[in-house]
Amino acid sequence: MSRKTFIAALAVPLVMAGCANVSNYRPLIDTKGVDGAQYEQDLRECRAYAQRINPQSQAVMGAIVGALATAATVAIAMDSGDYLGRSAGVGAVAGAAEGGGSAVVAQRRAVHKCLDGRGYSVLQ
Repeated sequence: MSRKTFIAALAVPLVMAGCANVSNYRPLIDTKGVDGAQYEQDLRECRAYAQRINPQSQAVMGAIVGALATAATVAIAMDSGDYLGRSAGVGAVAGAAEGGGSAVVAQRRAVHKCLDGRGYSVLQ
C-alpha cells in the first residue's frame, strides 16, 4: 500500500466519523400520553449529552489499535517483518472505521438511555 493510498484510505473513515452525529437522530418512541413540545425539548437535551461522545477521537484510537494489533499478528504469523507496513495500514483503516462506528452506536445508545431516564418508552 503506497503512502498516498494509505492516507486516502485512512481519511475516509476519519472524515465519516467527523460527520456522524445524532443531531438529526429520532428514536422511535411510544407517543401515547406524550406531550410533543416537552418531548422535543428532552430530545434536544439528550442529543446534546450524546454529542459529548466523539466519533473522530474514537476513530483515531481505533486506527492506532488496529495498526498495532494487525502488524503484530502478521509479524508473528508470518515470522517476518516484510509485511508489517502493509498490514499496519490495513489494520489502521479497519480500526478507524470500527472505532468511528462504535462511537455512533454509543451516541444513539446514550440518547435512548437519556430518554428512558426521563420516562419515555423507547422502542427502537
